[in-house]
Amino acid sequence: MDEIKAGTGMSARARPEILTMKGYVSARSLVATGGSTVFLDANECPYEPFVGASGLARYPMQQPPELVRAICDWLDLSSRNVTVARGADEGIDCLMRAFCVPAVDNIIICPPTFAMYAQSAMLQGVEVRKVPLADDFGLDTGGIMAAVDGNTKMVFVCSPNNPTANLMDRDAVAGLCTALSGRALVVVDETYIDYADADSMATELERFENLVVLRTLSKSHAAAGLRCGVTVARADVTELLQKVLAPYPVPQPVVQAALAILTPANQARLAARREEIIARRDAFAEQALATGPVKKILPTDANYLLMIVDDADALCARAADQGYILRNQSHQPGLAGAIRVSIGTEDEMDGLLAILLGDALDAPAEERVARSARQARRRLPSRSISTARRRCGSTPVSGSMTICSTRSPSMPVSRCSWSATATFISTRITRSRIAPSRSASPSARRLATSVASAVTASAFRWTRRLSPWPST
Repeated sequence: MDEIKAGTGMSARARPEILTMKGYVSARSLVATGGSTVFLDANECPYEPFVGASGLARYPMQQPPELVRAICDWLDLSSRNVTVARGADEGIDCLMRAFCVPAVDNIIICPPTFAMYAQSAMLQGVEVRKVPLADDFGLDTGGIMAAVDGNTKMVFVCSPNNPTANLMDRDAVAGLCTALSGRALVVVDETYIDYADADSMATELERFENLVVLRTLSKSHAAAGLRCGVTVARADVTELLQKVLAPYPVPQPVVQAALAILTPANQARLAARREEIIARRDAFAEQALATGPVKKILPTDANYLLMIVDDADALCARAADQGYILRNQSHQPGLAGAIRVSIGTEDEMDGLLAILLGDALDAPAEERVARSARQARRRLPSRSISTARRRCGSTPVSGSMTICSTRSPSMPVSRCSWSATATFISTRITRSRIAPSRSASPSARRLATSVASAVTASAFRWTRRLSPWPST
């Protein structure tokens, strides 16, 4: 990537060495992939790794054009304003590396807020200045401006804020952009914006040269496991980010999945799911407020609730005992007794409501099967193996070898013992209480089959350890 001229937009505030640095020239940054192109330049294997694989043997482009086009259609943006990376987290990290001089520069965050801003800054040796949110969890713009100095490179604004779930006032964010023009980036994290009744700040990109917006497929598009996010910025900032971004940040399977997610038909399906989640969120909030532990629930513009309870530690522990994991936020400033609750399925929220009411939950069929499997596996080495050896008629000799009275003359002595032991254990497992009843759900029966296979494999390993295969 060519050297960026100093003084161009907000790139003038970047690290001088990043401005003058030549970007890494990867194999696919030189020539775009094509069906008739023969690539012998990157030391790749010419074969796909498994039958049915497609496109995995070759390096992907740093910014896959088809994915960039789909994201631009989704966000109504130009490709010069888009950097695709591994979630919004990588966008945060690239901003730190591109703009902040370690041990010199600083950033401003507004707690309680997302912890990754401070984490990324500390990893780069950048000072973190904290300006707490106001009593209503809105921005304290006066406090922010008072904390800014000549070495402030970024102000992070999470909207809707994690964990308080509220949107930040749009005029307040715009005011920060105006006040910090030419001085610092205003980074607006819109991870949860699709759950809010509000437009993205990205529509203000042409108005503010120092505005950066973070978007992701993780929450609103149900793809947290995919790790695909977007950093939206002016072209000069985008060019800097792609300088410090890894050469191959978006694997081909991620590209394929993201393209499927971003089709118009699937976008409509996901929008309907978000409406369901919002309706379930509001219904659950009303029910939870009527329970004993919950004292207050903050207004929300996201897919989660922040509940204020009488004893956050005790409630999280009680929920965990029932198999429900909640996020204790009571350590955050101004959030004593706070617990963050993501909105799950209807059954999951019914279960959490029962916990809040003090009811005990029945263990799901899958958990009962898994519990039985764990108990059976603990018994295998000491009981089943010795029984199998007695049933086989084998007698131990020196070392770990075994002589079996029923083996064929051509069978190695250890193989007979190993085979008979494993066969016996497999039969025992099939007849044991690991097997679900006929009334069990299909998922429970599938899990039971998988557990039986796993325990059988464990038995083979144990018996093989006792009677190893002979060397050939």
